[in-house]
Amino acid sequence: MADDAFEISVDDLIRDAHAEAPEVKIGDVVLRNFLRLSNSERSEFSELLDAVSDDEGGADDGGKTIQMVADLIRLASDDKTAAEELIKTIGEDLSVATYIAKLYFDKSQPGEAKPSQD
Repeated sequence: MADDAFEISVDDLIRDAHAEAPEVKIGDVVLRNFLRLSNSERSEFSELLDAVSDDEGGADDGGKTIQMVADLIRLASDDKTAAEELIKTIGEDLSVATYIAKLYFDKSQPGEAKPSQD
């Protein structure tokens, strides 16, 4: 291996990757970052977002948004029972639902590349 080669252990690599894709914890519910979902879950998530995008032109009293956030919570949570409790707690409160979506999407954005240390 060349002297200037970057070296990292597998454990450190996994730790660093997970730090770049943090989970969102709300009470007992841990929402896995989009990047940490399985391929099928990411596909389902994309279909969910596509359905919401298709409906953007129509009138919405917030019900579609609340349903989308509930579906997001169900999909991203490992604990389905805790997820249902959170969804029940949110109820029809659009401000809480949209805030959860904002938190999740903000945390699911991949980190920017860091400049090299020349």
